[in-house]
Amino acid sequence: MKLLFMFSLSLMAAGVALAALADNIVDPFPAISPSVNTHSNVKATQPYVGLPTAAPLAQDGVVGRYPFTLTITEYCQASEGMSLTVKGYFHAGDSGYTHHFKSNIASTINLGYPGTNLIIGPYDYWNQSMQFQYGNCKWGETGYKPCGWCKESQVWSPAGVINCTAGNQAPRTHTLSCNVTVAWGIISQGDSKSIAVREVLPVIEAEAHQPTKTVTQIPEVLATSSSETAAETLILPFHFQTTEYCENGAKMVKGRYSNGNLVRDMNLPPGLINNLDHLVPKFPPLSIGPFDHGASKLRFAYSNGAFRCEWNDDETWRQCGECRAGLWSSPPLNCGSGGSRVKHMDCSFILGVKT
Repeated sequence: MKLLFMFSLSLMAAGVALAALADNIVDPFPAISPSVNTHSNVKATQPYVGLPTAAPLAQDGVVGRYPFTLTITEYCQASEGMSLTVKGYFHAGDSGYTHHFKSNIASTINLGYPGTNLIIGPYDYWNQSMQFQYGNCKWGETGYKPCGWCKESQVWSPAGVINCTAGNQAPRTHTLSCNVTVAWGIISQGDSKSIAVREVLPVIEAEAHQPTKTVTQIPEVLATSSSETAAETLILPFHFQTTEYCENGAKMVKGRYSNGNLVRDMNLPPGLINNLDHLVPKFPPLSIGPFDHGASKLRFAYSNGAFRCEWNDDETWRQCGECRAGLWSSPPLNCGSGGSRVKHMDCSFILGVKT
């Protein structure tokens, strides 16, 4: 931990320069109006307002994962001749709404990208299952697609199928936990370089990724070892800047990750988890988010096999991962009058053992 603290001091010095650079990037991400993108034979409702928008910047290495739950209820509708009717409660972040589905009606939600909506429905009454679509990718209540997937978090209760012709049947409900991948980048890899140790700092240059012919992006990784074992433990330090700003009377949040010459920007709406590719080969991504808009606090998480670490940006005592954050540049925002504020932090976490 002493090594992490010494390295964080050097990062704080670099943070001054980053703060000057950050002054040029606090302009809000452009607002995007909702749009409808659905099958020609399926009616779609208009997108609902008040839900979190998932719009991470589409840069290499940043993956936006938008989690939500959908609670589906089947019941007999007396006003329609005791016919089987379906409604669903969509919940994301701290917002949600109820929608009534039919065999030819779907609900659409714009997640921040023009021309691409998350489509929920129509409902398959024959198989008692919901359909989902995002862009050109479709999936159901079971199965996995790179752009979206669901799993049943609560089974049907009661379990029996409703027969509305038999009289007043009790409704039944089940819940799905789903995710939509809203952005991902393809990193083209050039010729890999062998690992070399810097002479001045105990930093390892990981194998280079080359998204263009002119820029080589190299993550910086700390290597530590003990007298008890010859294996080296790799630690990834990084600087993170969180920016809160006002847009159309509402608070918005975005972040900037920096490590070596790697810079990644991302939006942090309620409920969104950004899976960041730190470009260190053979190690899983770092999860950034969700951001707690009420407490102005950011969550980080990292999983590598059985090893899992989770911490907030104000926690400095965890051994697996920690952040040393400065103060916000101004008091909490009042978006009735506009404004913005910034917080810088130096963080680090254990990647794993070098093999």
